[in-house]
Amino acid sequence: MLRLLSKALTFAHHTKLNLRGHMTFKDLGVDPALTKVLHASIIDKPFQIQKATLPDAIAGKDILGRGQTGSGKTLAFGLALMTRLAGRTATSMQPLA
Repeated sequence: MLRLLSKALTFAHHTKLNLRGHMTFKDLGVDPALTKVLHASIIDKPFQIQKATLPDAIAGKDILGRGQTGSGKTLAFGLALMTRLAGRTATSMQPLA
């Protein structure tokens, strides 16, 4: 799970601004373990596509997002998927995703 996040982070553009008072990944419902990894990678501020899609994606709703390369689509997809799977365990013949 963290390997997928690391791969997605390779393609993400980061900001090192002080983000107090701004929406965070935690505010959007991302799993605390993932927000810790994001914070350690100096990724605290979600991009517009992430703000628009993460809450619905984490809730299991269908979403459609379109944006330029580097806009954060892959990270939004991965974070929603990993948040939904966090803490769950697959059983024989019953995959989680």
